[in-house]
Amino acid sequence: GEILKLRLKKFYKQPEVTIFVEDFVSQKVLVIGNVKTPGTYALMGEDRLLDVLARAGWVLTPAHEGSDQVVLLRDGARETLSLLDMLNRAKLDQNRLLKRGDIIYVIAEGEKGMVRVQGEVHRPGGVLIEREPMWVTDALTLAGGATDHSDPSRSFVIRADGSQIPFDLAQILDGKRAPNTAPKLRDGDLMYIPRKVSLRVFVLGMVRMPGEYEIPEGSHALAAIARAGYHVPGAVLDSTKVVRVSPTGQ
Repeated sequence: GEILKLRLKKFYKQPEVTIFVEDFVSQKVLVIGNVKTPGTYALMGEDRLLDVLARAGWVLTPAHEGSDQVVLLRDGARETLSLLDMLNRAKLDQNRLLKRGDIIYVIAEGEKGMVRVQGEVHRPGGVLIEREPMWVTDALTLAGGATDHSDPSRSFVIRADGSQIPFDLAQILDGKRAPNTAPKLRDGDLMYIPRKVSLRVFVLGMVRMPGEYEIPEGSHALAAIARAGYHVPGAVLDSTKVVRVSPTGQ
C-alpha cells in the first residue's frame, strides 16, 4: 500500500534494477455468495473466517435458526460452519484460521428459480432460470458476458449444499466443447468466473518507467522489466534483485 511506496522511494535512482513483489498478493482467499462485496481478499497475517467476512462487507441477510450459512472449501474438502453458532453461541472454534486458496461460500436463502453469477462478469448478481435445462452460457449471457480480466478456464459452480464443480468455460466459449459438457444449473447455484491470476510488482532503479505494474503470476523477472520499458544506459543488470515484501513493507 502507501506505506510500502514511501519505503521504496530511496530505490528509484540506484544504479541496479530492483523488483519488489508484494508477497501477500498471492496469499488470497475467495469470498462468494451472500455477501456485500464478493471477491478475493489478501490474508493479512493470521486472518480468520470472521475477519475476512467483515472485509467483504458481511452477509446481506442474517443467519436463520438451524441454517449452516457458511461453507469453507479447502483442498477439495468442504466444511459447513454456522454464523449463528459463532456470533450468538460463542462457538469461536468454528472461526477457522484461513489458508491461501480457501473459498468461503456464504449460502443464500430464498432464491428459488434463480442462479447467482459472480466474479469477472459485467453484471454480477442473480439471474432467473428462464428455461430448463439452463446452461452456463445462458447464465453468462444474462450476466452481461465475461470481462477482459476474466479467466474462464478456471470457472466453477457451487451447489446449494456447498459442493464445488469446476469446468472450463473458455473451451465452451471457443467452441471446443459443447455447453452440455458443463454442469446444468439449478435453483440456488452460484457460478463464478475468476480473475486472471496476477502479481503486483514495483520495478525501480535504472529502468525507463519505474513504478508499479501488474503481471501474470509465474512470470519471469524480465516480464516485469519489459513492462517498465527495459533498462537505461548505465544500469548494472548483473545486480538485478527480486525482493518479496510483506503487507507492512518489511
